[in-house]
Amino acid sequence: LMPVAGASIRHGPWTSGVRYDLPAEEQSTSMLYAMSNTKVGLSGEVRKRLGFAKYIATALSSTTLTAVGYAQFSASSGNAFCVAGTALYEDMSGTWTERMPSSGVSITAATDNTFEWVNAGGTIVLTNGVNGAIKWAASGGDCAALDVDSRFSTADHVEYFDGRLWLANTNANEDRVWRSDAGDIETWGSTSFYGIDHPITGLKAFANALAVHAEDGIWLLQPTGNSSVPFSVQRQVGSGTISGRALVTLPDGSQVFPRRDGIYRWHGGPVTKISGALDGSRYWDNINASRLLQSFAVVYPDQNEVWFQVPYGAGQSNMNHTIVFDYNRGIWYGPYEDYTRNCGAIVDDIPHLGGVGDGLLYKHDSGTNDNTAAIVASFQTGATPPSGGEVDVRWQYARHYFELKGDHSVQVGQRSTGIVGETESIEMGGSYAGLDSFVLGIDILAEPDLVLLSDTDLHGYDPHTSLRYQNSGADEEFIFRRVHLQYKPIGRTRQRLAGVE
Repeated sequence: LMPVAGASIRHGPWTSGVRYDLPAEEQSTSMLYAMSNTKVGLSGEVRKRLGFAKYIATALSSTTLTAVGYAQFSASSGNAFCVAGTALYEDMSGTWTERMPSSGVSITAATDNTFEWVNAGGTIVLTNGVNGAIKWAASGGDCAALDVDSRFSTADHVEYFDGRLWLANTNANEDRVWRSDAGDIETWGSTSFYGIDHPITGLKAFANALAVHAEDGIWLLQPTGNSSVPFSVQRQVGSGTISGRALVTLPDGSQVFPRRDGIYRWHGGPVTKISGALDGSRYWDNINASRLLQSFAVVYPDQNEVWFQVPYGAGQSNMNHTIVFDYNRGIWYGPYEDYTRNCGAIVDDIPHLGGVGDGLLYKHDSGTNDNTAAIVASFQTGATPPSGGEVDVRWQYARHYFELKGDHSVQVGQRSTGIVGETESIEMGGSYAGLDSFVLGIDILAEPDLVLLSDTDLHGYDPHTSLRYQNSGADEEFIFRRVHLQYKPIGRTRQRLAGVE
């Protein structure tokens, strides 16, 4: 074959993640214009997200899960648990087993009656702001009402810090945080509280202090070493979380949390917005900010990620999108979509999220389908002009580099304001077969993760163009490492406005 006269521009690795705040033409070749059900891997490759499956096949009636977690009662005793409907359940060898007493504990079933919970020295304490706080002290045992010495009836937020249990935003005072005695989570002094004059929206330990969040600020309660005045209160900054369940601590000790306009990070100094890449009409403007108080987050250390579950869409009341923040690289990807969840936690090192209205807990980031259903996944590159926005080029073809993943295809379409592009298919296995699908005498054997390449045609004359990749099959993985777009520079040509002679 004769060589093609021209030049090329390479897109990928996509180490800058997705940028919904920039138009395609203003993006660099390391950025992605859009994503759906795809993630950016450690080397900047784009891959279809993993799927989910039922954690336990038997549903807890047609109800909504309002809490999930792993209860570690001691070094040798622990199990997954959830709250569904009006009861708490423990996973006993693959069977949900109710842990509710005959009296003393009440749970009101409702989608918004979601729980915060902590491990208070081997006792699990849960609170939802609607019912009295609950304690659960041992695997195989029933839960019970937490004794708070009648200081209040309900509380929205809970934390365990400095050997004490802390509860905040009570039915009596929304601006107060209460503390138990040291070493005794059921003894509460009549003056063992602190007021911040703002409705408290979250509690989270921060280094050697307790961070008390309100939408209008963050206060630190710091031990003084003085038995008469054991903690001092000092306001730190003027912005805090909107959701207690979405306030999480990263391995470096910083806290991340949502506000109405985005996601923020706090290291102890100024609060910094970290979700600028999600700003604007293509993503964050479509978040239903009035429902962010029910958003929640899960820190996923094995992948250096935080999963934020948020309400996407005008009037959307449920948490139907997962947006993912890679806290080591400082980039975003996603959203993961096509499911709705109400609570989440790490169980067995991976995210487990509770369903809405189906009584099921789901094991996420596992398998290659969504409980047997197909994962519809796509991503789109930026449209970086290779010769500058003022220089037309003739687009010739694209060379795609991808990993061998099976005998299925991915559709690739060209996108540009001045070009009507066509869609072509790329075979993820081509003439090769992996070890799991090799047929003797028919296939050519290849090792898994072999990098293949394939060319597709490009069309038209325009300073910029982008490519959109999509696959809608179940159990059809894809991983794209980069793409080289071949073009021939034409030069500076004057474009006429539509309707102007």
